[in-house]
Amino acid sequence: MLILCIAPCLLPAQIAPSASPAPIIPATPEAAAAPQTAVPATAAETSKSPADLYKEAMHPLDVVRASLDNWSDAELGALAVGMHMAADDCAHTRPELYKGDDLYNLARLCAFGQDWDDANTAALDYVASHEEEHKAQAYAISISALVHMKATDLAVKTADEMLRVLPYDAEVA
Repeated sequence: MLILCIAPCLLPAQIAPSASPAPIIPATPEAAAAPQTAVPATAAETSKSPADLYKEAMHPLDVVRASLDNWSDAELGALAVGMHMAADDCAHTRPELYKGDDLYNLARLCAFGQDWDDANTAALDYVASHEEEHKAQAYAISISALVHMKATDLAVKTADEMLRVLPYDAEVA
Protein backbone atom coordinates (compact mmCIF):
# COMPACT_ATOMS: atom_id res chain seq x y z
CA MET A 1 0.00 0.00 0.00
CA LEU A 2 1.36 3.40 -0.98
CA ILE A 3 0.87 6.34 1.38
CA LEU A 4 1.37 9.78 -0.05
CA CYS A 5 2.20 12.67 2.17
CA ILE A 6 1.52 16.03 0.57
CA ALA A 7 2.67 18.10 3.54
CA PRO A 8 5.89 17.27 5.32
CA CYS A 9 5.18 14.09 7.24
CA LEU A 10 5.80 14.32 10.95
CA LEU A 11 5.31 11.77 13.61
CA PRO A 12 3.36 12.93 16.67
CA ALA A 13 6.54 12.92 18.73
CA GLN A 14 8.15 15.32 16.26
CA ILE A 15 5.45 17.97 16.60
CA ALA A 16 6.60 20.64 19.02
CA PRO A 17 4.00 22.45 21.09
CA SER A 18 3.42 25.95 19.77
CA ALA A 19 4.01 28.96 21.98
CA SER A 20 0.84 30.57 20.68
CA PRO A 21 -2.24 28.95 19.21
CA ALA A 22 -2.87 29.22 15.50
CA PRO A 23 -5.17 32.07 14.55
CA ILE A 24 -8.81 31.17 14.03
CA ILE A 25 -9.95 31.92 10.50
CA PRO A 26 -13.55 33.17 10.41
CA ALA A 27 -15.91 31.03 8.34
CA THR A 28 -17.81 33.99 6.86
CA PRO A 29 -17.03 37.59 5.92
CA GLU A 30 -19.50 38.72 8.58
CA ALA A 31 -17.53 36.83 11.22
CA ALA A 32 -14.31 38.42 9.97
CA ALA A 33 -15.87 41.88 10.32
CA ALA A 34 -17.08 41.18 13.88
CA PRO A 35 -14.95 42.88 16.50
CA GLN A 36 -12.83 40.56 18.60
CA THR A 37 -13.27 41.29 22.30
CA ALA A 38 -11.30 40.06 25.24
CA VAL A 39 -13.03 37.67 27.60
CA PRO A 40 -13.69 39.30 31.00
CA ALA A 41 -11.69 37.72 33.78
CA THR A 42 -14.41 38.06 36.39
CA ALA A 43 -18.18 38.25 36.53
CA ALA A 44 -17.89 41.84 37.76
CA GLU A 45 -16.26 42.83 34.45
CA THR A 46 -19.28 41.82 32.37
CA SER A 47 -22.63 43.60 32.43
CA LYS A 48 -24.54 40.63 31.02
CA SER A 49 -26.15 37.95 33.13
CA PRO A 50 -25.42 34.28 32.50
CA ALA A 51 -28.97 33.97 31.12
CA ASP A 52 -28.23 36.70 28.56
CA LEU A 53 -24.91 35.11 27.67
CA TYR A 54 -26.61 31.71 27.26
CA LYS A 55 -29.28 33.26 25.04
CA GLU A 56 -26.62 34.85 22.84
CA ALA A 57 -24.65 31.61 22.62
CA MET A 58 -27.77 29.64 21.65
CA HIS A 59 -28.94 32.19 19.05
CA PRO A 60 -27.09 30.66 16.05
CA LEU A 61 -28.49 27.22 16.87
CA ASP A 62 -31.98 28.62 17.37
CA VAL A 63 -31.80 30.35 13.98
CA VAL A 64 -30.90 27.07 12.27
CA ARG A 65 -33.56 25.13 14.21
CA ALA A 66 -36.22 27.71 13.35
CA SER A 67 -36.66 26.22 9.88
CA LEU A 68 -37.96 22.66 9.64
CA ASP A 69 -36.00 22.42 6.38
CA ASN A 70 -32.86 22.18 8.52
CA TRP A 71 -34.15 19.33 10.69
CA SER A 72 -33.01 15.75 10.12
CA ASP A 73 -35.46 12.94 9.39
CA ALA A 74 -34.95 11.70 12.96
CA GLU A 75 -35.82 15.11 14.41
CA LEU A 76 -38.91 15.42 12.21
CA GLY A 77 -39.95 11.91 13.24
CA ALA A 78 -39.49 12.75 16.91
CA LEU A 79 -41.59 15.90 16.44
CA ALA A 80 -44.37 13.88 14.81
CA VAL A 81 -44.30 11.30 17.61
CA GLY A 82 -44.38 14.03 20.26
CA MET A 83 -47.28 15.80 18.58
CA HIS A 84 -49.21 12.53 18.31
CA MET A 85 -48.61 11.78 22.01
CA ALA A 86 -49.70 15.30 22.97
CA ALA A 87 -52.89 14.99 20.90
CA ASP A 88 -53.75 11.65 22.53
CA ASP A 89 -53.05 12.93 26.04
CA CYS A 90 -55.05 16.11 25.42
CA ALA A 91 -58.02 14.10 24.13
CA HIS A 92 -58.09 12.09 27.38
CA THR A 93 -57.83 15.10 29.69
CA ARG A 94 -60.44 17.66 30.74
CA PRO A 95 -59.55 21.26 31.66
CA GLU A 96 -62.06 21.34 34.54
CA LEU A 97 -59.88 18.83 36.40
CA TYR A 98 -56.97 21.27 36.63
CA LYS A 99 -56.09 24.72 37.89
CA GLY A 100 -53.05 26.97 38.07
CA ASP A 101 -49.86 25.81 36.35
CA ASP A 102 -51.42 22.44 35.52
CA LEU A 103 -54.20 24.14 33.57
CA TYR A 104 -51.70 26.34 31.71
CA ASN A 105 -49.55 23.30 30.89
CA LEU A 106 -52.64 21.49 29.62
CA ALA A 107 -53.22 24.39 27.21
CA ARG A 108 -49.60 24.04 26.02
CA LEU A 109 -49.98 20.27 25.66
CA CYS A 110 -53.15 20.60 23.58
CA ALA A 111 -51.59 23.31 21.41
CA PHE A 112 -48.55 21.09 20.77
CA GLY A 113 -50.91 18.28 19.83
CA GLN A 114 -52.78 20.74 17.59
CA ASP A 115 -56.07 20.14 19.39
CA TRP A 116 -57.05 23.76 18.96
CA ASP A 117 -60.49 23.62 20.58
CA ASP A 118 -59.16 22.08 23.81
CA ALA A 119 -56.08 24.33 23.74
CA ASN A 120 -58.31 27.39 23.54
CA THR A 121 -60.63 26.11 26.27
CA ALA A 122 -57.75 25.41 28.68
CA ALA A 123 -56.06 28.73 27.89
CA LEU A 124 -59.26 30.72 28.44
CA ASP A 125 -59.98 28.81 31.66
CA TYR A 126 -56.49 29.75 32.86
CA VAL A 127 -57.09 33.43 31.98
CA ALA A 128 -60.47 33.35 33.75
CA SER A 129 -58.86 31.86 36.87
CA HIS A 130 -57.11 35.20 37.49
CA GLU A 131 -53.73 33.48 37.74
CA GLU A 132 -51.08 35.97 36.69
CA GLU A 133 -47.87 33.99 36.12
CA HIS A 134 -48.63 32.70 32.60
CA LYS A 135 -51.51 34.97 31.66
CA ALA A 136 -49.80 36.52 28.60
CA GLN A 137 -48.77 33.09 27.31
CA ALA A 138 -52.28 31.73 27.88
CA TYR A 139 -53.73 34.62 25.86
CA ALA A 140 -51.18 33.85 23.11
CA ILE A 141 -52.19 30.17 23.06
CA SER A 142 -55.85 31.17 22.81
CA ILE A 143 -55.18 33.63 19.98
CA SER A 144 -53.13 31.06 18.08
CA ALA A 145 -55.79 28.39 18.57
CA LEU A 146 -58.52 30.74 17.36
CA VAL A 147 -56.53 31.62 14.25
CA HIS A 148 -56.00 27.91 13.53
CA MET A 149 -59.75 27.38 13.94
CA LYS A 150 -60.32 30.22 11.44
CA ALA A 151 -62.06 32.32 14.11
CA THR A 152 -60.04 35.42 13.19
CA ASP A 153 -62.59 37.94 14.49
CA LEU A 154 -62.60 36.26 17.89
CA ALA A 155 -58.78 36.09 17.85
CA VAL A 156 -58.63 39.86 17.26
CA LYS A 157 -61.10 40.48 20.11
CA THR A 158 -59.02 38.26 22.40
CA ALA A 159 -55.86 40.17 21.44
CA ASP A 160 -57.63 43.48 22.13
CA GLU A 161 -58.70 42.18 25.54
CA MET A 162 -55.15 41.05 26.30
CA LEU A 163 -53.81 44.52 25.44
CA ARG A 164 -56.40 46.16 27.72
CA VAL A 165 -55.94 43.76 30.65
CA LEU A 166 -52.18 43.20 30.74
CA PRO A 167 -49.41 45.74 31.09
CA TYR A 168 -47.74 46.26 27.74
CA ASP A 169 -44.30 44.66 27.65
CA ALA A 170 -42.16 42.64 25.24
CA GLU A 171 -44.12 39.47 25.94
CA VAL A 172 -47.51 41.06 25.34
CA ALA A 173 -46.18 42.74 22.20
